[in-house]
Amino acid sequence: MNARLKHQIAAYWNTRCRSYSNGTGGFGPEERAVWWDELTIIVTGDTHLRVLDTGTGLGFLALLFAEQGHQVTGLDIAPGMLRGACRNADDLGVSTAFVCGDAEHLPFKAHTFDLVISKYLLWTLPSPDRVLES
Repeated sequence: MNARLKHQIAAYWNTRCRSYSNGTGGFGPEERAVWWDELTIIVTGDTHLRVLDTGTGLGFLALLFAEQGHQVTGLDIAPGMLRGACRNADDLGVSTAFVCGDAEHLPFKAHTFDLVISKYLLWTLPSPDRVLES
């Protein structure tokens, strides 16, 4: 994807973040409870994982994993979304690293993370298969 298009995507989400949030991470308590229950079923045990949330937005999934004690990094191309994610992390009192970057060109070494997650990233990409391969 060319740099101009990526800039347009980041600009859109920077603008959109102002109206996107409705509660912590953009979702109400009912949806958070459903996701919490599902994640505790899927990720079991006492092992704390190194988790990457690509296209983290306001940090919805990143914050749920952080609340469960995992070491989480949220990646997003839009600085405005990341500022909102940082505010949400502060509101919840959890420690999460948020990084501005491109999911198609991850700024991390191979095998940095145990688990890579994403909630709403793939539909925004013209070539989602490239992201899934990396």
